[in-house]
Amino acid sequence: MVELAFCLSQTILNAVAGTSYYQTSIKNGSAIRALEKQVNEQNSATNQKFDELLKMMQTLKENMSIAS
Repeated sequence: MVELAFCLSQTILNAVAGTSYYQTSIKNGSAIRALEKQVNEQNSATNQKFDELLKMMQTLKENMSIAS
């Protein structure tokens, strides 16, 4: 009877621990997706600024060739 109670308590503890593990995994997955979204947005903004810089450099190059 004691062994049965012990086995049952261990099963319950394992179930609770497993549930906690999966809840933590879900939260971590959500956090990772949020960070990926933020990084993608920052990369997009950086790429846009880089494109603007390239256009400005091209305009400068054209203006310099006209001036010479």
